[in-house]
Amino acid sequence: MLVYRFKPAERADHRVALSIIEAGDNLPADGAPWQAIGRFDLAAEDPWIKAPRTDIEAALNARGYFMWSIGVPKPAARFARQLG
Repeated sequence: MLVYRFKPAERADHRVALSIIEAGDNLPADGAPWQAIGRFDLAAEDPWIKAPRTDIEAALNARGYFMWSIGVPKPAARFARQLG
């Protein structure tokens, strides 16, 4: 199954989505405009998502997209914004 990967336009939003629609028109409006960041064949490649493939495929079949959040580590103390 060919799927398309997207990220929301807002960098503070740490969600990523897979869609069966190349333009991503079926993705939730609260992440718009969604930006395409790649595509791959779900059957042939490991999607590197920590979710069972059956869950991904069930969501794609039901809604046309699968969405998950990625963890973003806190910056190291030396890179943290300094106040004062």
